[in-house]
Amino acid sequence: SRRRKGKYNHPEEGTPMPKTKRPRWIRASQDRSVLRIMLARPPLNILSIAMLKEIEEALESARKSRGLRAIVFSAEGRAFSAGTDIDEHRPPKHRSMLKEFHAVFRTLETINVPILAVVHGPALGGGCELACYADWVFATPDATFGFPEIKLAVFPPAAAAFLTSLVGYRRAAELILTGRILSAEEALVWRLINRIVIPERIDAELEAFLDDLRMLSAPALSAARKALRQSAGKPFEEALQGAEAVYLQDLEKSPD
Repeated sequence: SRRRKGKYNHPEEGTPMPKTKRPRWIRASQDRSVLRIMLARPPLNILSIAMLKEIEEALESARKSRGLRAIVFSAEGRAFSAGTDIDEHRPPKHRSMLKEFHAVFRTLETINVPILAVVHGPALGGGCELACYADWVFATPDATFGFPEIKLAVFPPAAAAFLTSLVGYRRAAELILTGRILSAEEALVWRLINRIVIPERIDAELEAFLDDLRMLSAPALSAARKALRQSAGKPFEEALQGAEAVYLQDLEKSPD
């Protein structure tokens, strides 16, 4: 892959993440302004409370990193993630499960750097929520996407919160209310993902994309993502006022 030194590189970049308790269910590393989180509970990478806490810890460690430009989610095994642990959705653990799962999204929202997901195999339920929340999704041809929770008499709260602004109300309703599973090609048409890449090329495509991000100003990327996220679904004037506030209050404080 290409290796280019960007205009906005900072001396703090490339340092290892602070030492914490060794994760069991993920592999987290940070280098050259990119935090990489690999789900490591094969074969299906079922998201447990313990696993979600490890993700949250990795994100919180990266929050303090100056010059962070991207977070990349990927996975071992034959699936990106087949969802959250069903047993932990039952009392007495169900409240803790929702709390920990939604804490990941709340942290990603406040870190405000571009989020990428590399998806192969099934991305279902909570796994689909995590993947589709990303700003840029690379998927292999065998990837599938869906929210089958309704078939277990529940629904995906995070998807209910953000999916409409991503694909529109009618498509979001079809996915959440029917549990329909989409192929990678259908997900591309429905704008759930950005690109389909054959497995042999996906690492090179990802690194080329990250190299482009490394050339850019980290504060500008953060401000631009914040403006995009908070404007989604709002009327134009309200969205414009919000974007203007981010520009004046956040971006102009940056030496870049």
